Amino acid sequence: MPHLYDEIARRWTAIWNETDRESRLKQATAIWADDASHYAPGFIGHGLDQINDRVDAAHNRFVKQAGFNIRAIDVAGYGDVLRVLWEIGSPEGGPVVARGSEVIVLAEDGKILRDYQFNDPQ
Repeated sequence: MPHLYDEIARRWTAIWNETDRESRLKQATAIWADDASHYAPGFIGHGLDQINDRVDAAHNRFVKQAGFNIRAIDVAGYGDVLRVLWEIGSPEGGPVVARGSEVIVLAEDGKILRDYQFNDPQ
């Protein structure tokens, strides 16, 4: 299963960094279940449309406007749950502007069913 967790984390971060919106939508459909939910500070979204709106907003703020990228720095999992530690910063390895973790619950088909975001204090 560790390879599955790494692959999900790789695909999850790729979505947030993808510059082409249509490609982001396709990737999101491939990784999130149709009835998925995403919980983040100040945001609760249910279904792919709301999750895609959230991804678009974060992408526009951190990647498109600020030039940062989102990357997984550690991944661990047990059964149908995985934890992804992530950071946002310069693609060249400059200062990190945000860190946090996702706790992700997988559906039976391996897609993301629930995604809980926790931001570390700055």
